[in-house]
Amino acid sequence: MFWILLACRQPEAAPRDLDTLAHDLWAHYGSKDDEALRADAIDLRGLIDVAALPLDGTFSDLTGDEAAAAGAAGLDPTPAVGLFTAGFVDCTPEEMERILFATNQDELYPGNYTAYQRDYTTDLVAYEARTSNHLAWDATYSVEIPLTGNYTSTILGGVHFATDGDDGPYLFSTTVMPAPATTDPDTIVFDIDLQMEVFYPQDEGMVHLFGMWRNIDLPSGFGTDSDIGVTLIVNGLHDWDDATTEICAEGRI
Repeated sequence: MFWILLACRQPEAAPRDLDTLAHDLWAHYGSKDDEALRADAIDLRGLIDVAALPLDGTFSDLTGDEAAAAGAAGLDPTPAVGLFTAGFVDCTPEEMERILFATNQDELYPGNYTAYQRDYTTDLVAYEARTSNHLAWDATYSVEIPLTGNYTSTILGGVHFATDGDDGPYLFSTTVMPAPATTDPDTIVFDIDLQMEVFYPQDEGMVHLFGMWRNIDLPSGFGTDSDIGVTLIVNGLHDWDDATTEICAEGRI
């Protein structure tokens, strides 16, 4: 815990261009605007200094309209903290895509979940055949928070594929929790979780932008209203990139 306290820092706000682009990406994914998403990915490539990776910071609040466009109608996302990381995953685009739409997330990322169930709500065959660029699913998963308790969440998720001539492919994904998670004990409050990811090729791997708007309140005090809680979440996002690189290196997908 001493080292966690030493490492705690409040991430700095994203540059205005990157913050604006994050909101554009959210809107364009919600409308499944393929052309706009391709343009966003190209713009993102110009905003991220690969030599400076990994990066992290904060995004400005999502609006209620932005949440509704993604499937969370009636949700007020403004209490959530907007966070992002940008890193590198040493996976091919084909490997990364299979990881994103795999149903066995609990096996790919052991220790992250105590239970995980995913069901596609659109046609996987059509997506794999590229007659559709978008695949959607519902998922219910459970997580154990060490020394704190557990929660179960139901989410709406999806992945979108786009390419642009010799550039790309670009992969986009969102996760929306439309209703608060069920928690034990009930002193855990986890009521907002909206996530957005973008991947584009770089050298022999992919750059990964991971954005998250989350509100969680824990009895320990290490929720999103604390520097320690924010640090733990940001570190977890960076860890996801490392774990994903290991999946590809070990050929587990």
